[in-house]
Amino acid sequence: VARRLMAYLLANADAVVACSEELARDVLRIAPGAAPHLRVVANGISAEVLQAEFDPSFELPDGLPGCRYVLNVATFEHKKAQDVLVDAFALVAARQPDVRLVLVGRATTWLAEIRQRASGLGIAHRVLFFADLPHYQVLSFLAHASLFCLPSRAEGHPVSILEAAALGIPVVSTGDVFRENVAK
Repeated sequence: VARRLMAYLLANADAVVACSEELARDVLRIAPGAAPHLRVVANGISAEVLQAEFDPSFELPDGLPGCRYVLNVATFEHKKAQDVLVDAFALVAARQPDVRLVLVGRATTWLAEIRQRASGLGIAHRVLFFADLPHYQVLSFLAHASLFCLPSRAEGHPVSILEAAALGIPVVSTGDVFRENVAK
């Protein structure tokens, strides 16, 4: 019932906007009738607005200033694949004893699962979690990161990658996120 309702609403809307080609294809799978009024408008950022929001007086938590760390900024949920990132970081941690993994995002029940995974891999002391931070604080974490990583299982057009790139932070991503958003 919900899928039929969604298809009806999409097909009969005056306009439908998707933030990526992938999401537009998803819309068309649900509602082929939406094609005439479907447009893709990719997410974007303004470097000037980003710099204006940055608060240089915010200090990173103890242990992070001067530390090398890989950063992930994403809602704590299965599709964002923080479990894959924690598994990969366990391999990095074995070779790079001074590197940390920092995960910042909106808290959900997935956060507890990721914490447990890091603990089970014996790297909990090297993985730092920060939930529900205001954007200006997230920008400080981003500005000091050595590397930004977004291993999503499914993604539209992630603003976090755009922000990392605007701040000159190297980005590692996977699958469709790379093909659709970084390669363009």
